[in-house]
Amino acid sequence: MNKTQYNLFRVKVIFPSQTELFIGKDATPQKIFSDCLNAQSSIKYRENHIWKAGNIHMINDDGGYFAFGKVSIADLETFDNDQQEFHKARYMAGLHSIIVFSLKYELLAIQVNHKLGLTEKTAEKFQAILRKVKQVSENNISIIVSKIRDPKDFIHKIRNAYAIKQLKATFTGPNPWDADKKFQKPSAEALKALNGDEGVTTFKGSNLNPEVVEAISRSTVSTGNNAKARILEKRNSHLKTVSMNGDPYSLIYDKKDVDPKIVYKDSTSSYESVRYGDIEE
Repeated sequence: MNKTQYNLFRVKVIFPSQTELFIGKDATPQKIFSDCLNAQSSIKYRENHIWKAGNIHMINDDGGYFAFGKVSIADLETFDNDQQEFHKARYMAGLHSIIVFSLKYELLAIQVNHKLGLTEKTAEKFQAILRKVKQVSENNISIIVSKIRDPKDFIHKIRNAYAIKQLKATFTGPNPWDADKKFQKPSAEALKALNGDEGVTTFKGSNLNPEVVEAISRSTVSTGNNAKARILEKRNSHLKTVSMNGDPYSLIYDKKDVDPKIVYKDSTSSYESVRYGDIEE
C-alpha cells in the first residue's frame, strides 16, 4: 500500500537588537515569515543543483502549500512506435516535495520524498532560500528551520520516573510567541543581549517537579530545540539519560495523494498537542 509521510519543522525568525530601526517596530516574526514565503518563488539556491519553490496556494488566512525541490537537466530516451524511430530529448526535471505551512505557528510540514533524501536536508535548502530574501539579508535577520522532535516517548518516561535528577534544555534567540515565560523567553532574551546564537541551561535537584519539567520540555521541543533529562526509573535503579534526539514528528497517511488541507489541519493540531499537552501515551 502506498503511504505518504510529512515531517514537522519550526521556522524561527530572530531579530538582532537594532532591527526595529530598519524594518519598523511593528514587524513580527510571523510577518517576516509571510513576506519570505511570498518572495521565495523568485529566488534560486544553487548547490550542485538549483533548488526552487513553486507558487503558493493558500488554504485559508493562516495556511497554504507549495512545491519545493531541485531543478536539473535530464535526458529522456523514447521510441516512436509509428515511425519506428528512437529519440533522445533533454528536459527540465523537478524532483520535489510538497510543503504545507502555518503562519501563526511558523510551522512547516515537509513531505517525505526519498529521491530528495532526508527531509532535514530539504529543510536546510529551504532555509537557504529564506535567508536570501532581501528583507532578511539586508537587516541581519537570522532564519533557522529546525525539526520538531516527537516528544511522546520522552514525556512518557518523565511522567513515570521515580525521580528526575536533571533537566538540560537548549534555546535560541527570541522568536516564538508561544514560548513559556518562565524559561524560554527570559533565556532567549539573555542570549540576545549576549549576542549569542544558542544556549543551554541545566537544572539539578533531588527530584525536580515533573509538571514543570514537562512544561519546559514541551516549550523547548515545540520551538525546534532539544531537551534531555537524567532520571531514576525506580527507587534503587541507576541514573538513566533520556532525550528528545531522533527523527522529526511525523504524520503518516495510508494513501499516496493527500489533500494539503488535511495535512494543514493535522499538522497544526499535532503541533498544539506537542506544545500544550494531550499527547497519547
